[in-house]
Amino acid sequence: MKVINLTPHAVDIYSPEAFLDLQQIDARGWGASAVAGKPIVSFPSSGVAHISSCVKEASPLQLDEGVEVPLNNSVFLGLHGIPDDVKPGDILIVSMPTLMKAIEVNHPMATAMCCPDKVVRDINNTSRVLGCLALIQYRLSELEKALSDLRRSNSVAGVNDISTPPTIV
Repeated sequence: MKVINLTPHAVDIYSPEAFLDLQQIDARGWGASAVAGKPIVSFPSSGVAHISSCVKEASPLQLDEGVEVPLNNSVFLGLHGIPDDVKPGDILIVSMPTLMKAIEVNHPMATAMCCPDKVVRDINNTSRVLGCLALIQYRLSELEKALSDLRRSNSVAGVNDISTPPTIV
């Protein structure tokens, strides 16, 4: 099996013990003050898979205070940068948006894709990624079940429709 990193940067996977002051920030995010050990494995970038899109200006949001907020609409057009020579069993590391779009459009390589998970950021500079603890794969059937569970729990909580974006006031 070959792992092909299609993000613009190396993906370094560490054991939790490699980080100093490791702490979980939220469900997927972690923070640490530094990395003290070597990665379990490092995958250098081998190209970049990305989503192409077209952005169009939309009517601005009208806030209650009389303020207008410019709003654009983005239409996703396609996936690009996925190599043709991927063999069965190979794994493609891509960004989360690329993976989600591949699943949505039923891309033939979607089941071979994963993305960094449990990303560890510098607690003193959260824009600096130190590494990650794992890779994660998503399956459409699992996402559909999670969405169904979310709809069911929101229905119990009195939320009618999670597919309608909230109104900004």
